[in-house]
Amino acid sequence: MGFVRHAAAGSSIDEAFLYLPKNNATAFAAGDCISIDRSANELIAATSSHDNHGADALLGICTITAASTDTHCSVVPFQQNQLWEIGTANNTASTQLLERCVLTDKDTLNNTGTDDTSAKAIFEIVKILGDASDKKVVVRIVSPAGQVTA
Repeated sequence: MGFVRHAAAGSSIDEAFLYLPKNNATAFAAGDCISIDRSANELIAATSSHDNHGADALLGICTITAASTDTHCSVVPFQQNQLWEIGTANNTASTQLLERCVLTDKDTLNNTGTDDTSAKAIFEIVKILGDASDKKVVVRIVSPAGQVTA
């Protein structure tokens, strides 16, 4: 499914995007979550190990289909409080609301049922979409550190 920008009915979304170099061996689909490979200065597909502070930092969502032979990709960068619709690895439950999650891969959220406080957990579940078996939620982009401080 990949990520889809979420907006209230009747509103429009006008997002700025970045056009950046990508790994030539990787193809991206619109809706894929993208990270920056800082060692190679290029875009790569996000994984569960990427955060906003490491060598492979979460950047945003691909807006186009980019073939493996393409040299660049268009990306909407993540911003605080953006809302995105995304598929989940597990059935959803109302007890997962307001829990922070990490990715399973570039287009799936790992909704374990436990709040994740790591720097990788920048996705906070704010709405369940459909039935539990539909495995779809709306997430809010939270603090890049994924931490709550008192």
